[in-house]
Amino acid sequence: MRHAASLLAIGDLSVDQVGRIVGYNNRSGFSRVFRKTYGADPSEYRAHKRQSR
Repeated sequence: MRHAASLLAIGDLSVDQVGRIVGYNNRSGFSRVFRKTYGADPSEYRAHKRQSR
């Protein structure tokens, strides 16, 4: 999940692409685990990280 968080924070890949890179076949599974780990959906996490730059 750390790799996914890094990709979301600095990259221009879609959430689906990031999920696939880190080993998930579908967005819902990736989003569920990411939300459990970071307390936010991947898209929310990305928006927050971009805003805080």
